[in-house]
Amino acid sequence: LIPIDHGQVSIDGQAISEPSPKLAMVFQHFGLFPWKTVFRNVAFPLDLKKVPKPEIERRVTWAIDLVGLRGTERRFPGQLSGGMRQRAMIAMGLALDPEIIVMDEPTTALDVVIQRQVIETIMGLRDRLGFAVIFITHDMSLLLEVSDRLAVMYAGQFVEYAPAERVAALPGHPYTRGLLGSFPDMRGERRELRGIPGSPPDLRADFAGCPFTSRCPSAFGPCATAPPVLRAVPTEGSWLTACHLHDPAHAEAVARRIRTGQVDINGGAFNPAAPFGGYKQSGFGRERGPLGLEEYLQVKSLQR
Repeated sequence: LIPIDHGQVSIDGQAISEPSPKLAMVFQHFGLFPWKTVFRNVAFPLDLKKVPKPEIERRVTWAIDLVGLRGTERRFPGQLSGGMRQRAMIAMGLALDPEIIVMDEPTTALDVVIQRQVIETIMGLRDRLGFAVIFITHDMSLLLEVSDRLAVMYAGQFVEYAPAERVAALPGHPYTRGLLGSFPDMRGERRELRGIPGSPPDLRADFAGCPFTSRCPSAFGPCATAPPVLRAVPTEGSWLTACHLHDPAHAEAVARRIRTGQVDINGGAFNPAAPFGGYKQSGFGRERGPLGLEEYLQVKSLQR
């Protein structure tokens, strides 16, 4: 693991500086040892922790059975399908009996049918065993289906953090709105898909203001000179966003831009009743609730 040189990682208020039994990781691209059997792969983190052999046998058998891989214990990763390998990775995390599982792009390399199997396995186990999942992915449409709360990052910084339903119905940051406008709606009318113009910034550079300024259709004065702070949107205590459009200090300037039509919200419709320039966005069933898993898979099929 890379040493932490700034800030800290904490679980239940307790800082952790080394791998914790409360935390497990499911890596991207099937991080299995090709020369080890499924059983020995799943047992690997327990071997490192010097867990007694009888306990390893019990935990590994339990985890493999939970993810539906009973009978594959003596097979090697090359003898498994992509979905089976991903489930073996999930079993490796479960064997540690963690409170939190971090999943890094666990479905990226899979077709939509296998994606469904893996997603249903993850969500079913989460509900059954009670662990939390931190799901890391570029697939916003997937996150809207599986997340309770959603954090959006840009240039290595959090720009929005809110309940998933809130993000789907009323995204507060222009980058979030751009992401939501880039995939099709299976329920509403046809609409033009809009990409985000420009390119991501060079993260080696220091940013004088907001790193999204050069790509933002709603940028104004302070965006180029003052870095926005992740703050609670007024009257919306469970919604955090790092955008000057929602900073009370700039409320008058934002209101003037709204009245003169200078705020381009990338396809949404401005809702003057929302605090400090909130937006009511159409598309992706956002006024009707997020898609179900079946409709999500239809979206993915269209994208491919």
